Parts: sequence; structure tokens; C-alpha cells
Amino acid sequence: VYRNTTDQCVAYMSSVDGQIMPMPDNIVPKHYKDIANIRDPKLRDVWYKAYDTEFLGLIQNGTLKPMRRPAKVRVLPLKEIASRKSDGRCKWRGCVMGNLMRPGVDFTKTFASVVRYGTTRTVLNVAAQEDMELITCDQPMAYTWAERGEGETWYCEMPKGLKGKPEYCYIDPITGEEKDMVCEVGNLYGAPSAGNAWWNKVKSINKAFPGLVQSEADPCCFTLTRNNTKLIVAIYVDDFGLETEGRWYDDGGGGAEAGEDALVATHAAATDDLVGELASLGLQMSVKSVQVAAPATTRRKAAAAVKSAVCPAAK
Repeated sequence: VYRNTTDQCVAYMSSVDGQIMPMPDNIVPKHYKDIANIRDPKLRDVWYKAYDTEFLGLIQNGTLKPMRRPAKVRVLPLKEIASRKSDGRCKWRGCVMGNLMRPGVDFTKTFASVVRYGTTRTVLNVAAQEDMELITCDQPMAYTWAERGEGETWYCEMPKGLKGKPEYCYIDPITGEEKDMVCEVGNLYGAPSAGNAWWNKVKSINKAFPGLVQSEADPCCFTLTRNNTKLIVAIYVDDFGLETEGRWYDDGGGGAEAGEDALVATHAAATDDLVGELASLGLQMSVKSVQVAAPATTRRKAAAAVKSAVCPAAK
């Protein structure tokens, strides 16, 4: 995979046949100043808007706190990375230069657990055997929802696209010169301890579901059995896999017998209920997909129909 910042073709590798194909609108700026070199005004505005969405969003949610530069503090560079998502969206990401942080001084703990591959296979196998619904959720800007480790204080430079703006400048009382503010950094991507802070927050998921038990074999797997309902949660960084069996609300007793539309509505409402309970942790999750397994009776009828079609003598 390769790219450049000129108006030449940017290429990516197709996941289907492995061929190099041209990417639409083929511009991915490397730096903020490169946006001005994009000739298409509409595309240029899209990249500017994506930049403001990312970095103004970090300021609004308190991850970056502009302030006058304190005396005798280290100010780290802020890395700004642009990318184009597989669905064509333009995206900027701000990362603090964690490689310049000092172990034991700027941070201490770095460990963050993720679900094991074997656990994922086991959970999917159980879901298939027991006709469970598979729900995948994503937490946007996950790390920024967690708090820094105790005693950790970091500062970084102001995002390049915001430098020079009056609201992010101040007059030095000694020299009388106008200077750019710096930012106190929250739990931002790039910090060595950012993953640990996120894990410490997300492992408290059992607070959202009374009775949810953390697995002793894999700390990223949680299980719950309540009122003939089973829930399995597998966590991989900011991706949540929810496997559910049974109803999380009263669907009027219709269930699968009420037809496909009722079944889809049932699981849509159940998904909203589950994500709503996760919101009690302060998370705003977005649902990626919901896969509904066919009931066992439906699978047996389908298998019998196939067997009868292939082997008529088996009737």
C-alpha cells in the first residue's frame, strides 16, 4: 500500500483479489499545510472540515486543554495523521509523541489486555450452537474517554491548524510578544499508558450489568445469565462483541413466530437496550452490525428440505 500528497494517483490493495486499484479522489495530505495544495475546492473543504472535527472535538471534550505555557515544563510535539477510510470518509487523528516520554517520570503502567484469539473462536462456536445473536459495537475515539494515570501530567503543542488564531494565543507579560498556547493532554493516542487507562475504564463493564462475571481464563471475556437470558461480552481494545440469547425486553410474545419483521424489530430493540446499558459507563458506542441466527427448528427444517431434494429416497 502506498500514497503521496500530490495530485498523482493514490493506490490501495483490494482485499478481494489483491490487485492494486486507484482510490477515488486520490488525495491524502501528509501535513495540515498540504491541504492548501489540493486543487479541488470541494475536496479541500472536506479535509479542512475533517481537521476541525478532530481537533476542535478534542478541545471540546477536554482531551486537549489550551492554556498559557507553564514555566519549566516539557512540551511534546503533536503528530497529526490524515487517512481515508474504506468507506471514503476523510479522517484526521491527533497523537502525542509518546516516544519522547520518560518511563517512571511521565508514565508508569502500560499493560492493556485484549481478548485472546482462542476465546473469540470459542465464543463464536457457543453462539452458533445456542442460536445467539451477534452484535458488534465500536467506541469512537475510545482512549479519550478514559482518565490519565494517577500523577501523570503531559503538555503538547497546539494543533498546527489552530496556531495563530486569536482564541488560542496570549500576550507574554514579560516580552509583550504574542505566543501560541500549549495544551494539557488528556488520555490521547500515542501515550504509552493510554491503553492501560482505557482498559482500566472498560473492564468495569460489570457495573453496567449486575451479575456480569469476568472470566478467570480471559479477563476480556464476561458472561451473564439472568432470567433465561445469556450474555457474553468479548472486548478487543475499542471493539465490543455481544452475544445474546433470549429477550432483553417484552416483545409481546410474538418472537420469531410473528414473522421476520417482528424478529428483526425484536433484535433491533434488544440491541438498543444493550448499548443503552453500556452508556451507564459514560460510553457512546456505535453499533456496527447485528447478525441474527436462525432458530434451531428453522435450521432442522432447512436441513430436512435439502436432504429431501438431494436424496428423494430419504423421505
